[in-house]
Amino acid sequence: MAGNPIDKYAAEELFGIQSAAIAIADKNKKIVWFNQSFKNNHGAGRIKGVTINSLFNIELPELPISFKNQKSLVHPLSKSNSNLVVTPLHTKAKKRMLDGYMLELVAITQNTPDSSYDAELLQRNIAFQNELQEVLILLDKESSLDVITQEIILRCVNTSNSDFGIIVFQTDRNKLDFLFHDPNNFIKEREEVEKTANSDFTFISKWLELNNQPLIALNKQNNIGFNLAQALNSESLLICPGFFDKSLLASIIVGKREGNYSSIEISQIEQFATLLSFTISNIKTRELNTALESRLLQSQKLETIGKLSSGMAHDFSNLLSS
Repeated sequence: MAGNPIDKYAAEELFGIQSAAIAIADKNKKIVWFNQSFKNNHGAGRIKGVTINSLFNIELPELPISFKNQKSLVHPLSKSNSNLVVTPLHTKAKKRMLDGYMLELVAITQNTPDSSYDAELLQRNIAFQNELQEVLILLDKESSLDVITQEIILRCVNTSNSDFGIIVFQTDRNKLDFLFHDPNNFIKEREEVEKTANSDFTFISKWLELNNQPLIALNKQNNIGFNLAQALNSESLLICPGFFDKSLLASIIVGKREGNYSSIEISQIEQFATLLSFTISNIKTRELNTALESRLLQSQKLETIGKLSSGMAHDFSNLLSS
C-alpha cells in the first residue's frame, strides 16, 4: 500500500521478534502493524485500522503540535499500569514530513512483593476501609470544609504510603487554591510548587477532563506532569480528579520520592477523590442554602418594617386630619 510506513521502516524485520510491545500507526493515527508482544499486552479485540485514541480509550493532544519541541510523547495508562510512548516517524527528504508514529507500551516497574503480599494486601485494604469509614462519619458531624479536606488528604497519604499530599481546588475565579499535607517537610519550596502547578494545571486539567481517569506523572522528560514531578522532587505523582456533575472541583495529588503507585493504591485514591468532590459540592450547597435563608429572612424583616412604617404614617396622617 503506497505511503504505508510499515513498508518504509521495515517494521517486521526491526520489531517482529522483539519482546517490547510495539505498533506502527500511519499519519492519521490508525494502527497499520503491531507485533505479538503488543497484541498480548493489549488483549482481545481488533487492533489494525483502529485509531490510537480509540484503541486505548484516551484523548491525546494534537500530535504534530505535541512533538514541536520533543522527540516522543509519554502518555500514562493507569488501568494497565503502563506508559504509552508515541514517537513520530519522518521521511528522510530534505523537508522532513510526518509519515506515521511508532507506539511502545512500557510497563511501570514496581517492586515485586514476597510471599506475604496477600496478607499485607488484606491488611492495607482493611486499613483503607477504616479510613474511609472515619471520613464518612466525620462528614455527618462536621460542616467545615477545611477540617474535612485536611482529614481526606491525610488519609490519602497514609493509605498510599506517600511522602506528601496536596489538594488543588479549582475555584470559580479560574484560580487554583492549595492545601498541603507534608508531615516530614518534604516540600521545601511551596511557592515554586504552586507556581509550577498554576503554569501546568491548565493542560493537566484538560487531560483529566478528557480522559476522566487518574494521571500518573513520572519524573521523566516528555511525561505529562513532568514539570510538577520535578518541582516536587518525586519519582512519581498520582493525580486523581474529583468530578461532580461533570465539573472538576478539585484534584488530589500524592507523591513518592521513590517508587510508583500500584493499581490498588490508584483505586483507593480515586475513591477519596470522589468523596472529596461530594464534600465540596455538599458544603457549597449547604452554605448557599444558608445564605439564601439569611437573605429571605432579611427580606421578610424589611417587608415587616415597611408595613409597620406605612401603618404608622397612615395613623399619624389620620391624627393630623382629626
